[in-house]
Order: sequence, then C-alpha cells, then structure tokens
Amino acid sequence: MTCARGSSASSGPAPRTGWRWWAVRSMRRPPRACARPCPPRPTGDSTSASAGPRWSVAGHWRSRMPRSGSSRASRRPCATGASTRSTSGSGRSQPRARPPRPTWTKPGPTSGGAWRARWGRVDARLDSRYRRGHPSAEVNMKTWNHRFTALGLALLLSTLGSITARADSTQGITDTTIRIGNMGPYTGDASSFSALNYGPMAYFRYINSQGGIHGRKFEMVTADDACKETTGIAAAKKLIYQDKVFMVLVTPCSGVAMAIKPTLLEDGLPWIGVSANPKLTTPTVPNMFHVTYTGVYSGRAMAGFALSKPNTKKVVLVAHTNDWARGYCDPATELMKEKGVEPVMNLALERGSTDATAQALRIKAANADFVLGCLYEAELAILLRDLHKYSISVPVIGALGADFESTHKRVNNPAAVKNFYLPYQFKAPMGSPTMKKWEEMFVKFLEKSELPENGVPTNFYYFGLPPAIATVEAFRRAGPQPTREKFIAAMETLKDFDTGVLADKVTINRDNHVGVHVMYAVGLNEQGKQTVFTAWGKPLQ
Repeated sequence: MTCARGSSASSGPAPRTGWRWWAVRSMRRPPRACARPCPPRPTGDSTSASAGPRWSVAGHWRSRMPRSGSSRASRRPCATGASTRSTSGSGRSQPRARPPRPTWTKPGPTSGGAWRARWGRVDARLDSRYRRGHPSAEVNMKTWNHRFTALGLALLLSTLGSITARADSTQGITDTTIRIGNMGPYTGDASSFSALNYGPMAYFRYINSQGGIHGRKFEMVTADDACKETTGIAAAKKLIYQDKVFMVLVTPCSGVAMAIKPTLLEDGLPWIGVSANPKLTTPTVPNMFHVTYTGVYSGRAMAGFALSKPNTKKVVLVAHTNDWARGYCDPATELMKEKGVEPVMNLALERGSTDATAQALRIKAANADFVLGCLYEAELAILLRDLHKYSISVPVIGALGADFESTHKRVNNPAAVKNFYLPYQFKAPMGSPTMKKWEEMFVKFLEKSELPENGVPTNFYYFGLPPAIATVEAFRRAGPQPTREKFIAAMETLKDFDTGVLADKVTINRDNHVGVHVMYAVGLNEQGKQTVFTAWGKPLQ
C-alpha cells in the first residue's frame, strides 16, 4: 500500500505546506520520508503502525529513538514501493524504493551534478503529484482550463459589447423620433445660462409643428450640469448610456464641455455647442462642432472694438484664472500685440467674488483707456458697480459669458452701464424685423416658466438658436435614413449657410469645425438706446 503524503491514516489529503516548505525555504536535502507513517500492515506486525515518524506543527520531521540493534535504514518511514523484507530484528521493514530521479537539470552556471544532487529529489516530490496521468493533475488542469475559457469568453464579450456600442450609429433614432440631449446649467449660480438651452427647445418645437424632418420629430431630453464638471460628466453619461440620445447640444459652460469631451470622443456622439473654449474643436475632432463663436474670435472682437476707439494705448485686462477666461483674453492680447499695444495690467477677479474694489482702484491708478473683462456675468456686474462707485469712467467690454440685458438688470444702475459693451453675434439689432420673428417664436413655443419674468427673451435665447438650426439642416441633408456618419458628413457640407440669426454665415468642412468668425459689438448710444456697432461710434446700418 502506498502511503499518502501529509495526512493521517484516517483523514483525506492534507495541504502540501510541509514538503513545499522544505522545497522553497530550505536548501537542505529533504528527509527521505513519506508525509505520514504507513498504515498498519495486514500481516499482524503491531509495531509497524507506530514505528514511523510523526508530523509536528512546526513542520519538522521527528523520528522515534532507534531500538537497540536497528540499523539507520530501518529508522526510515516507508516510501513509495512494495518491499516487505525485514533488515533487522526490530521488526521494521526495509524502506521502499524511491521514484527515479528526473533527468532535468536546472540551468545556470552551476548546472550539473551539484544542482542534480540538490534539486533532483525535490523535483521528484514536486512533480509526483502533478505528473501526467495523476488524478490531482487531471482535476487541476480541468479547473484551470475552465477558468481560462471563462476569462477569455468574458474578455471577448466585453470587447464585442464595446464595439457594438461604438458601432450603433443610429442610437436615438426611431421611425418617428430623433432624441437629442439638451445639456446646461438649469440650476446653480450660472442658471442664467439656461436661456441658451431654451432657444433650441423653441426651435425644435417649431419644426415639430411643421411635421418634423423626413417624418421624424425631435424629442428633447434635458440634463442639468449646474455648470460643474463632475455633475456634467454624470449628466452626459446618463444622456448617452441611459437615455440613448443621438447627440448632445448647447453645453454653455466650457469647463463642463471640456470635462465631457473624452466621453464624447470615445463614443463618437455628435456634439454642437455654444461653449467658448476653442480647445473643444481646435484641433479638429470628428464629431464636435462650433456653429457659434469660440473665445478666439470673441476675444479678437473685444480687442478690435477697444482699439477702434481713437488714442487707445492703455488697456487693462480683468479675468478669471481659468481656461474659459484665457480663451478670450489670450486671443485679445495677441491682436493687441499685432497692433503694437501691450496690456498695461492683468488683474484677477475669481469666480464667486463679491467685491472688486481692489481691481477698480488699480484701474484708476493705471489711468486706463479701456478695460477688457473676461468675466462671467455675476463678476462683471460687480466690477461695473465698483467702477461707478469710485467714479471711474472708463469703457468696459465684456465677454460672451454675460448677457447684455441680464447684466443691466444685475447692475441696476443706468449710470454704471453707460460705457458698457459686449461682443454682438447677431446680424441685426434686437427688436428689428429680422430678429422679431424669432422673438415671436420664443413666446409661442416656450412655456411661461421657460421665459424671463417680464416675458421678453434675452440675447442668450437667440444665441442658443444656431446649434438647433444647424442640426435641423444637417438632418435634412442626411436623408431619410440618418446615421451618425451621415449626420457628420452633412455638417461638413455647410458652406455660407445663413442661420438667419448670426452676423456671420456658417462654413464647415472636414478640416475646420468652427463655422463663424465675424461679429459686432452692442452698447448704448448717446441717447441711451441699445445699439449695434461695427466699430467705435459706428452703428450697424
């Protein structure tokens, strides 16, 4: 009978910690012994069951003291084999023959006899349990085969799943609807930007009232990003993976748009937004478009208007310390340097500031000719109030992070906004016949809660229109069976496309996804009436 290793006669196989300890932790030759004594022999030899070694908790071999007259060989416990011949009068049997040594020799500079003598017996014990044909080896091989098969299948399914999700170019499109995500800050400190989201809502409802495009009507799914990056990422993933929208529109806050850009690129979802950060579409990426003005052209328009004022030499920049503000102020600075004018001062006014006294006093000390405010609406209003508070009469032009009418309401002082201007992106003044039709559309298709308190749409409502207008035109050109690829290709065919809203016409191609460049400025004329200017003192005719 062959004894099992590492277990008692009455128990099943025990862990291999004993012989493994000898094989790994010790360089000494392991004892020539089985892991447990042989069971009692059927011959009636009562001494054979108790003559072998015992296994201790510490992992050492212990042998009973030899009886008198016994030889060294007789003190060994049984090994594999089948010998019953006694070698002494002690009643012990001769140790059974060990398995032959393997012929493998460990490679290395000491290969040969030394390694063979030291490792050969260890390898025999390690290999005996897992040699070919051993039941344990078969069980272990089957287990590992199942594990590797399951792992490979899981990897294959996940890969195919991602490919399938990426390849689903008709997500959000049914026979009767086109689902579009409308993402913006509906709550929070920047909620005034949500007017940019209501413009597209009104236009899509107007298109639906006309029967839609190729028999499909637009379904808008709103998502609140609160103008915060983390909230925006969660909102974008919900739109893409849960609401299954075809594309995402608007996203007014540049920080949010930049945060969700990797997700949009990974999934290939089309995006047409109003965020000013030029890094969103420059360099060109396949599925993201600007049909409104980026900070590059808005910043150059700000500087161009300031320099059009005669004898403008001292220009002060007041800006937030973020990418959005640099997207305006950096291009403005470049244009001024091209014209030979260096900003005399760069002042920081952080988001959430409630006082601009320090900035106002430094502007006064610099005797500035013009101030460029790369600021959001709330901080821009604070700067205007404090400039007026300290009797500093200097022209100020802000960025597209503010709305002209809303800023007037925040300041709530006509004298403080007398010299206030903003870049103007529309083709005609508000209230003109060209813009009046859009105002009527807003009033008709928007609910009362979606309009300002006085019921009169602000500039932001109009500025949100171009993404929706370009989207409808691209679906019209994509044909009755639209896909993402067809939609993107249709967007790249827009050339001198007149939105009916913007000062410039939209031109997009494969190498350029920024569609508009030319813009004006808006402010109050000498009579205190809102006026669009092509340059300082030159109203738009």
